[in-house]
Amino acid sequence: MTAMADPQHATEHPLYWPPFLRRPDTDTSLPPPGGPMGALRSTQPLSDWRGSLTCFDGFFNTQPAAEAADLPFADIAARLAPIQGPQLVCDKRKGQFVIPTRLSVQPLVGRTLRRAIERKLATVGKQRSASHVTKSTLVAMEFDGLTEEQARIILERLIEGGFAFIAYSSWSYGRKPGVRMRFWLPIDRSLDRMEYRRIARVINLTVCDDLGDDSAENLSQQQGVWMAAPDTAHLAFCLVHPGHVLSVAALEDRMLAVPTTPPATSWLSVPSPEFDTQPTTDSVKVDLDQIAAALQLWDAENYQPWITAGMCLIALRGRAPTDALYDRWIAFCARGSARATAKNDQPAFSPSRLFVEGKALMPADRALATLFAVARDNALALLHKSLTTPVSPEPLQHAARYLWTYHPRTWGEFIRQHRPSKEAA
Repeated sequence: MTAMADPQHATEHPLYWPPFLRRPDTDTSLPPPGGPMGALRSTQPLSDWRGSLTCFDGFFNTQPAAEAADLPFADIAARLAPIQGPQLVCDKRKGQFVIPTRLSVQPLVGRTLRRAIERKLATVGKQRSASHVTKSTLVAMEFDGLTEEQARIILERLIEGGFAFIAYSSWSYGRKPGVRMRFWLPIDRSLDRMEYRRIARVINLTVCDDLGDDSAENLSQQQGVWMAAPDTAHLAFCLVHPGHVLSVAALEDRMLAVPTTPPATSWLSVPSPEFDTQPTTDSVKVDLDQIAAALQLWDAENYQPWITAGMCLIALRGRAPTDALYDRWIAFCARGSARATAKNDQPAFSPSRLFVEGKALMPADRALATLFAVARDNALALLHKSLTTPVSPEPLQHAARYLWTYHPRTWGEFIRQHRPSKEAA
């Protein structure tokens, strides 16, 4: 199996046009490009856009077979969906998979780490994991079991908006009910994994009617290239559509509609609002102590982690006493420096207004998973940093205590990796 297909000229794949989609060049009933989605266009020309891919041979491989960086749109399209047709594999697990980012060299984690220890291999390297991904300018969306009408509406929305995208059927299309496909959208700013999750969520809500698979909102989630089984290859479809790059700033505006009326005073002097403090009956169990401990490991200085933490807590309103969530949010915001809190009396940066009026953009279970995963990764990063660089004892002790209490497996892996063995002692 080749690690990554060679670039070919990216075109419309005329033999593989989606059967449920009208052709804009032949159907005059389609509206002209632009429309409501046109406001999401970036001023960056597609010719200036570049993206990266990391390829894995097979579904279960976590270590990369190849990486390609700074690729133009046509080369990305050729690697994901070559013009000669889909990759034919009888078992999709043996096909090629990609993530839209390069990987950094970090300590290995999970089964990959255990396998490296067992085989006496290096325990630091590149791996498909949340702690190894870097940044991405390409967002993936995945769909399972759409009706043809739903799939048509989504793709026509992209075409009418004039956006650049690469869409193709997944391996299961024709073998399982409904339309199964994925598409890729170039964006005009590099996003880290937390920014990526948030922007992917907004795209899912804004463009895809919240029909996309939630797992695709993780930057480390592998996606199959265009592939098909030999007996269903005649059903495969693909569309490579050059156009406009998506604007991250415009998507962020859609994420949080800030009221135009200015706040009465700074958030620091706003009293805790009155909430219905009774949690709703829900399968999601909220541990307020863990939330407080996790937030101590989040970055309160910079906007992106700040807004992400806020959106996570907003999604938990009604799943726990909301005044308690509000108190933890305000305590987290108060950790910011004078520079970080300088604009907190402005509507767009008011912590109180954000918490009270912000819209929930993710389910509660994903909000909890995000809060705890970021805290876990930040705690682990601090412990690794302490091995080579002096670190203040208080945050270091909190990081160790948090992992030991709430993520014992991660804590155990760290200890096994760095504690000398009895034989060595």
